[in-house]
Amino acid sequence: MKNLPVPTCDEMLAQLRSLGNSTNVAGQQRFAIVGGEQLGVSLPEIRRLGKGIHSHELAAQLWASNVHEARILAAQVDEPEKVTLQQMEAWASEFESWDVCDQVTDELFIHTAYAMQVIPEWAAREEEFVRRAAFA
Repeated sequence: MKNLPVPTCDEMLAQLRSLGNSTNVAGQQRFAIVGGEQLGVSLPEIRRLGKGIHSHELAAQLWASNVHEARILAAQVDEPEKVTLQQMEAWASEFESWDVCDQVTDELFIHTAYAMQVIPEWAAREEEFVRRAAFA
């Protein structure tokens, strides 16, 4: 697929907020999905927003927003070849819910040069979602 022009972080956050659904937020909380600002945007809608966008810089900005769905979107738009071990450690240490952990590991971390390297260490860690990331 052809790369699309890269929108700004503010544009992506505005799109996410426009898709917010308070009923979905309540549903997320029933499934122990917590952390950051939650908008209640469905995973298919998040994937649609990120389709064809590839930007390491945008991913970093989305992650820094601490918006739950933006963190999932960050994993989709990031460029695995630009991800550093330090980024993986930083993001993993900030996992607050199983869905962000699973999406980041499945959509991004597994495609990095460091995926196999972190598994043994993360599997032995105490932090719940860092350990989960080793097995996701």
